[in-house]
Amino acid sequence: MYIIESGKRGERQIEIMEDNFEKFAQHMRAGLAFLNNNGFIQFDEKILASDSTYFFEVKFAINESKYLKVTESKRTGNMTFEKSQIIIFEDEAKLFLVGLENVINFLMD
Repeated sequence: MYIIESGKRGERQIEIMEDNFEKFAQHMRAGLAFLNNNGFIQFDEKILASDSTYFFEVKFAINESKYLKVTESKRTGNMTFEKSQIIIFEDEAKLFLVGLENVINFLMD
């Protein structure tokens, strides 16, 4: 599965392999659920997969709105890594979660 974000800075994507998808989905749900809370505690989570590491971070923007940043880090060489990331702002979290749930249901059937 690919998650693609198009924005002002261009297009970015994250690839999630099938064997890592369920863990990825659980952490996405947790991060998106946190965005719906009014707490001021940052949330972070890390998934170690066979060839990638996924980072889920809830942060606060300058205007104090919350956003979820999902980063995929892949080793590309001896000491080099390729990073891809997407950002989901809290006002888009519910819509993103609906789309993610649809994809999860499709993949799990």
